Amino acid sequence: MLLAGGCIKPEVPPTFPATLDLGAETFISAPHLRPPVVKDMFKLESATTGMLLFAPHFRSSSDADEWDALIEDAAAEDSAARDAEPLAARPDAGILMVTNGGETSWFLPAWDDIELRNVAVQNLGDQQVITYWRGSVVDEQTGEGEFVIVGSDMGELRTVNAANDLRASFQDLVLTARNSALLIAHPVVRLDEGDIRTTIVQEVALDTGEVLFEWNALDHVDPSESTVEKPQDDEVPWDYFHGTSVSEGTDGSVLISARNTSTVYKVDRETGTIVWRLGGKLSDFTGDDDARFSYQNDVRWRNEGRISLLDSGIPPVDRRDSDRDSDTDTDTDTESDDEDVPLPPSRGLILGIDEVERAVTVEAEFPHPLGFSGSTAGSHQVLENGNSVVAWGSHASITEFTRDGGIVRHAVFPASMATDRAILAQWAGTPFARPALNARSNTTTTRLNMSWNGSTGVTRWRILAGDDRDDLEVIETVPRTGFETEATLDRRFGFVRVQALNAIGEVLSQSDVEEAS
Repeated sequence: MLLAGGCIKPEVPPTFPATLDLGAETFISAPHLRPPVVKDMFKLESATTGMLLFAPHFRSSSDADEWDALIEDAAAEDSAARDAEPLAARPDAGILMVTNGGETSWFLPAWDDIELRNVAVQNLGDQQVITYWRGSVVDEQTGEGEFVIVGSDMGELRTVNAANDLRASFQDLVLTARNSALLIAHPVVRLDEGDIRTTIVQEVALDTGEVLFEWNALDHVDPSESTVEKPQDDEVPWDYFHGTSVSEGTDGSVLISARNTSTVYKVDRETGTIVWRLGGKLSDFTGDDDARFSYQNDVRWRNEGRISLLDSGIPPVDRRDSDRDSDTDTDTDTESDDEDVPLPPSRGLILGIDEVERAVTVEAEFPHPLGFSGSTAGSHQVLENGNSVVAWGSHASITEFTRDGGIVRHAVFPASMATDRAILAQWAGTPFARPALNARSNTTTTRLNMSWNGSTGVTRWRILAGDDRDDLEVIETVPRTGFETEATLDRRFGFVRVQALNAIGEVLSQSDVEEAS
């Protein structure tokens, strides 16, 4: 892999087995945490500082099973080979925050059949919060669950649910200045011609759950606009629309993105009518070919006349048929043509929108550094400094671009995993939970491992120890060296406690007293 002209160019695309060396981080003081390793393949000093927050999850249950099978196979191999090249631990899915240096700051693991998705940093009134979705994933494309709002103490402040007997899907949650939230649900509707999955966008009041706005795609968008084919199996609902994001315009309108019509809809909040369509079969806008997008995610108004999005790079079915008809003879084998014609890479896009002239232009584009196409999820965040952070969904990587397209950071995580979104933000956390401590001793020394999941302000650890649980003395203070800090005391102690200190020496919290066994 090399960097040329601001782009990373791989000689051979990575494959699943090659990612085993990433695996999971493990911690003695917090053995229940196994976050995926995040590795910067390329990073410049000019990369924007902040916490990188995303929700890695296995792309499918088969990916998780494959990892387990590889570990099981390796365990059956020669022990000498295992010792020479130890196998990385399988990571857990969950919510992960990493520092600017790439170390874990906070990890909230998923559990059992509950998945955690689509994490963001937003404002709830004058308070900065983290939001994420938890629930059950249906058909790997939609979900039924609720959103959780987390405060700076890393504890739950409240949950947000869809109304009218609906369950929120993981695609989006937008907190508004009106103490409300915009969210998406994907219920199945039974029609004469078969089951169809629609998209319902709601705005719900956070305090009362009252529905302030509701828009059902089936009331406004005919299924003939879909760019995905109806399933052959009548038992599988046709997800013809598949709303993936919702945001507000400065004029009070609602911007709704539908992945499966490859269209962005501007909707009048008062009437629910569609003001215009951008993209898809019935676009109201004209523009150059490079302004065309498909199966997009994370569409946002940025300011007057500009929107950002992630373009998957896969041409819709109707466009592929049209391109093939115009570029090939009737005697050509179309199947082999499809295999020979490379797809354009997935890309972050910033589009200029002239609503009067109904014209669209490309203001900036940020293609995947390795040329990968077909991100099944992902996001495009535009930072205050003008840089763009693009999460490549199923391609298990995150890239920061300058506004002119230069790459300042490209980070990867295990390729068997994906993420719906990545956010780079400033965040200060002081968890309500106590720091974790593991202490063990022999006849001459006491070894400690300490951590505080979710804390951002710790710079040093003060160690207190003694042979009486109720009579501990300060032994020494050691610098924090990462998510987990290790220290060794040069004598045996029966009991130990640690205190987390900030830069000016204040005690932020302390662990329980642990017996050094």
